[in-house]
Amino acid sequence: MRSLLIIGSGGHGRSVLDCALATGEYGEIVFASNEDEPTPVPGYEILDERKLALSGIRDRFDAVAVAIGDNRARLLKTRALLACGISLLPLVHPRAYVSPLASVGAGSVVLAGAVVNAFAEVGAGCIVNTCAVVEHECRLGDGVHLSPGAIVAGGSSVGEGSWLCANSVVSDHVGICPRVTVGAGGCVIHDISEPGVYVGVPVRKVGGLCAE
Repeated sequence: MRSLLIIGSGGHGRSVLDCALATGEYGEIVFASNEDEPTPVPGYEILDERKLALSGIRDRFDAVAVAIGDNRARLLKTRALLACGISLLPLVHPRAYVSPLASVGAGSVVLAGAVVNAFAEVGAGCIVNTCAVVEHECRLGDGVHLSPGAIVAGGSSVGEGSWLCANSVVSDHVGICPRVTVGAGGCVIHDISEPGVYVGVPVRKVGGLCAE
C-alpha cells in the first residue's frame, strides 16, 4: 500500500487523516509539523517539517497532503512543493461526490458529504469541507476554503485565497474576487470586486483584508 505525508497536524490535519484512512489507499500515514511542540496525534508519528529534505520526502512517501488551515500558508506550501516535483494528488473522501465531468486540482481535499458537480473546476490547494457544495460550472481559484455546509451555486466563481465560512451561500452566477472572507451564514447575491470581510444576508463589507 502507499505511504502519505500530511503536512500540518492541527485540526484540519486530523480531518485529512480521516479522509485518507477512509480511502483505504494508504498503509503508512505520517505527519509533519513546524511547531516546536505539536499536539500529539495518537498512534501517528509527527516529524519535524523543518528538518525534512525534499529528497527525503520523495524517497519515503508516495504522496503528500498539505493540511494547513491558513489559506495563504497552505497555498504557498502547495506551490513550493509542486515546483520541486513533489506529488500532490487530490484527496477525495469516498462519501463525497465528485462528478467525472469536474476537475479537482493538485493538493485539494474534498471531505465527507461534499459535492463537486458537473464541469466545476476546483483549483490547487483548496479545501471543500464537510457537506460543502460546488455546483455545476463553478470555478474555485487556488487556495480557496469552503467551510462545512458552504454552497456555491451554479456558474459562480470564487477567487484565489477566499474563505466561505460555515453555511454561507453564493447565489447563481456571482463572481467573488480573490482574498474575500464571507462570514458564517452569509449570503452573496451580487458580485464582490474588493477584498475584505463580508457578513450578513445579503452580505455587506465590514472589514479590510480577509482573515485566513
